[in-house]
Amino acid sequence: MRDPGRVALRGPGRGLPRQPAVRGALPAPGRQAPPGTWLFDERKITSSRIQDRRQYVEDLAEFIADKRITIEVCLTSNQQTVPEFADDLHRHPFREMQKRRLSTTFCTDNRLVSHTTVSHEVQRAIETFDLSPWEVRDILIHGFKRSFFPGTYLEKRSYVRKVIDRTDRLMRDAGLDPVRPIAMSSGA
Repeated sequence: MRDPGRVALRGPGRGLPRQPAVRGALPAPGRQAPPGTWLFDERKITSSRIQDRRQYVEDLAEFIADKRITIEVCLTSNQQTVPEFADDLHRHPFREMQKRRLSTTFCTDNRLVSHTTVSHEVQRAIETFDLSPWEVRDILIHGFKRSFFPGTYLEKRSYVRKVIDRTDRLMRDAGLDPVRPIAMSSGA
């Protein structure tokens, strides 16, 4: 029996299976929901606002982590477009994403508009969030693992393995053990 509080944006009746989704998740304005995956709870939505924002964020973070979705972060672009970050980049949710162990990486969004590079984004993150070398290593490797790759899956795995090996070699050359110290691995 259908839950009267849930509305399928796409799904049954269109040849697509109904799948559980994040409570309160909506597609971006002007975008169509992915087939059979996004539902919203109309009890949580009033006047175009999502109520119980904390639960929405919790559910969305769990969904992102469960699906191993990598979040690309461009601090410069976010600071240019989100008023809350304009004066204080420390307010950016990047550190919270790290605490939740979400897969994140850096990007430039639009280099011509944001006037940034990946190197600059990494430097800003290190300075703003006091990232350790191991955190930077993991973040960069997430980007390679989740990137688009023109070859086969096995070719991509081989390429990513070379990136990891090279990164570890650079860390050893800098006098760092590429294996994260135990004290850092649980909380960072």
